[in-house]
Amino acid sequence: MGAHEADDDQKLNRAIAAEAENQRILAEQSASVARVVRAQWTGLPPGVIVQEGPLMQPVSPSVPVPDILQQHPIAQEQGTALQEIISRRNVLDRAYFPRFNRKPGVIFYTNITTS
Repeated sequence: MGAHEADDDQKLNRAIAAEAENQRILAEQSASVARVVRAQWTGLPPGVIVQEGPLMQPVSPSVPVPDILQQHPIAQEQGTALQEIISRRNVLDRAYFPRFNRKPGVIFYTNITTS
């Protein structure tokens, strides 16, 4: 291994170390910004550590959705609006409208014969 190869390896190692240091600095900045944003949204000081509460736990799949939620007026209104959108889409899918084939550079000529 020559002297030039050793110098090249040292330069490469320094470049890799510098990039790793830059990534570490960016990660620390991102974490700091995230703490400030969390503080703005929650009203807590940026240094407060938030512990996981019961609302952050996944909901067990055995919890049934009560039928009363489906009978709520807003849920019924949203369901009706969704059915209307689906019906309109189905009508448009079956409706006729012209379709244009857009191919650049293609010119159609009509052959006109005179008698």
